[in-house]
Amino acid sequence: MKKTAISCRLSVSYNKRPARGFTLTELMVVVTLMGIMAALAVMSVRKSMAEDDVNAWAEVFRTAALQARRRAMETKQPYIIDVREGRVQWCQYDTSMAAPGCPAVTAGYESSPPVYAGNDAQTVYIATTTDVQLPTGAVTTYAPAAKIGIPFTSPPASPANAPGGIVYFGANSTTDSSPNGVKTGGVPLGYSVYVQSRLNPAKVIQRRRVVLYGFSARPRIIDNW
Repeated sequence: MKKTAISCRLSVSYNKRPARGFTLTELMVVVTLMGIMAALAVMSVRKSMAEDDVNAWAEVFRTAALQARRRAMETKQPYIIDVREGRVQWCQYDTSMAAPGCPAVTAGYESSPPVYAGNDAQTVYIATTTDVQLPTGAVTTYAPAAKIGIPFTSPPASPANAPGGIVYFGANSTTDSSPNGVKTGGVPLGYSVYVQSRLNPAKVIQRRRVVLYGFSARPRIIDNW
């Protein structure tokens, strides 16, 4: 028996594509998209931080009003809130002072420590009445309050020095811009404080208004103004 050697040759072909990198145009597109995404992220963070500062600053004033109101009712003595561009402080009203204010209150009078605004918040206006005017364009029966501007500090390194306003709280749970308004028989007109972003003052959505009702001295935060 003759053996036949059969040689089988297996030929395998591969469809190989030459390896290549990214083109310069592709890299430029990717870098551009990453830059846009980073810019949007920074803008979003800044907006969130601004709103946080403004909200926190409005809440500081609201808390100070509640504390001053409570202490006036408990002690049966008038209290005040010293409102500045970047500082809020409440204290017992010192009737001996020619110009009332909490930083220079006489020893023995109750006074809270001052609270300072965040980097992107400031008090820009006050009003010697309860401003419940609805945002611009809305129909309401209330007349808009006359806003009194608080001078800015330039640079804003020491906002505590900027003149502001004084809010009086009576023992009968009333509030007014004058000590006479919170006395027995007085007519308390309330008070309003206007807060906004320091870096983006034109942003209406980053504005808050804290109003105090004259006959109850209760504070309320209203968005926008």
